[in-house]
Amino acid sequence: MISEWLYQNAVAIIMSSLISLIISRGYYCKGNRDNLIMSVILPFVKLLKKPYSRQNYIEFNEIKANYAIRYLHRKERKILLELLYAYEKIHTYSQSGTYTDCILSYYSYKLKNQGINPKPCSINDDEGNEVADDYPPNYYYLEEQIEKIVSSMEFHVSPNECEDEIINALSYYCKQYYTRKAISFLMIILLNKLLMSPM
Repeated sequence: MISEWLYQNAVAIIMSSLISLIISRGYYCKGNRDNLIMSVILPFVKLLKKPYSRQNYIEFNEIKANYAIRYLHRKERKILLELLYAYEKIHTYSQSGTYTDCILSYYSYKLKNQGINPKPCSINDDEGNEVADDYPPNYYYLEEQIEKIVSSMEFHVSPNECEDEIINALSYYCKQYYTRKAISFLMIILLNKLLMSPM
């Protein structure tokens, strides 16, 4: 009789603890999401509605450093990273940077046409969760190399020679990190469009 009473009470206590834990967890998650909305999402939305300025860019980076960002879901983090990238591009805009972006967009397009994923690597957060796709190692150096070519005087004086340099750089990187298969990166039309651009 006593053992049955103890068993019933133990079950009741365990059930009560589990229910309390679930309720507490629910309030904890809701509180984190509310904090995220108030301290990160709403300020971001307000900032994006304003015209671009240096001060807004500083505020943008301050919001990015907010601790509540860790409560974003995976898809939300990916969108946030894309927004940050776009905003940073506006901040660091240059004509040569725009030319470089066009050429590298074309490069990604050519890779996709060959069934190759241009971003086969992943970006993980502090907890090891995948938050976005990324380019292979040393992609920054490829960008830097292309930008160096398009920002040189030769790019406007001898575009054909510069095109050869760009194609060689793209082909080399492709063989190093994507495929040994020969891919044509011929881009005379593209470069002509860039040179005719009013940017």
